[in-house]
Amino acid sequence: MIDTTDNNPASPVELLRTLHELKSMRSQLIAENEQYKEEIQSLASILETAGLAITSSDETINAYKEKRDAQLEQIEKLSFERNRLADSINQNRLKLKAVQNDTNSSSVMIETMERELENIENEKAAMQKRLISVGDGISEISAQKKDRLPDVMGQDKILKKMYRIFKEAEDRMEVSIHLSGTKTSPE
Repeated sequence: MIDTTDNNPASPVELLRTLHELKSMRSQLIAENEQYKEEIQSLASILETAGLAITSSDETINAYKEKRDAQLEQIEKLSFERNRLADSINQNRLKLKAVQNDTNSSSVMIETMERELENIENEKAAMQKRLISVGDGISEISAQKKDRLPDVMGQDKILKKMYRIFKEAEDRMEVSIHLSGTKTSPE
């Protein structure tokens, strides 16, 4: 190195030595400069790779966010659909209970109606038997009437004659009572 503290002019040897030192320093600086350039290029390459990685990561993160948002939206839709389906299932259960109640009521009504029909059929059979009995009785009475009609006709004539005689006697008695009541009453 050059010592600038002295104001003495330097000797040529010293100057040569200094020049040589400067050349040596220059070579070192150029070598260091080349090394730094290589390091800068290496770091630039690393930064470019890191930038690509960051860009790729950003794209991946954005894609993940979009996918997450889409899945959250799908979850909300599924939640709404689940609630709608639960309501539908509850309504269908109520309808099913109503149908079961109607079916049970219908079964009871059918059993009741079958018993009623059986009772009606039994009553019908009994009525048919009675009608047959009544028909037989009417036939028997009709046959008896034919056999007894002459006797009844004769008895009818006798009864009519007796009625007229009693009626006439009653009328005469009324007249005589009436007349006897008018004779005894004071005027």
